[in-house]
Amino acid sequence: MMKKKLSLSVVRLFQRFIKYLGSFCLLFNVCAIAGPVSGGLFTQEVIVDEPLEPSCSVSAPENGYEYSQLHASLFQRNSTTALPPISQTWQVICSAPISALFLTIDADVQSNSLSDADPTHFGLGMVNGQGHLGYFQVTLDNATVDGRSVQLYQTANQTSVTPAQSSFLLKPMAFYGWTQDGKVPEKGQQYSVNVTVSPTLYSLKETQGPLVDGADLDGELVLTFPFGI
Repeated sequence: MMKKKLSLSVVRLFQRFIKYLGSFCLLFNVCAIAGPVSGGLFTQEVIVDEPLEPSCSVSAPENGYEYSQLHASLFQRNSTTALPPISQTWQVICSAPISALFLTIDADVQSNSLSDADPTHFGLGMVNGQGHLGYFQVTLDNATVDGRSVQLYQTANQTSVTPAQSSFLLKPMAFYGWTQDGKVPEKGQQYSVNVTVSPTLYSLKETQGPLVDGADLDGELVLTFPFGI
């Protein structure tokens, strides 16, 4: 097989915020700061301003996770090929302390390019018409809150806390929170976590033949960060 250049570029992870009060959620459909509305109380003709509710913003790699200097010869006839993982630290910084922060998957844009049903696999795009390029996994670890090392937990909702672990493989329909003791969410103002992307290339069976004209790895995951006030 010819060593044609494989234009493998970026696995992108986007982010947006949700504010929640109890069981109520307000969704912001843009990748921006979640800005709750301030209010006031009127008592005996005196207006007392309530403090502004916290807003949060995310600090994440602008260019995603880039893979370069890769060639079509990496695709094997009958076996998958793991690419080196790339790890980057994400930070969520709030204007004031919040009661809890979560990370959850909003969408896997290339989910139709998967050839298996593993919930921890996310698509890398198509090739050769109906061929599948591969998948990537996302690991969360090294969590901190306000500079303190903490653990992570995985839950089906935003109200229960489950036993803590040092790392998790990201999967859909789950919320990942920061906790110190595995009993309550960790409160704080600055949250961070290492987000590691680990791509795997399918074999030539899944790609439906050699990549004669090259291809683009085009994984795209949309992450949402609900937070409590």
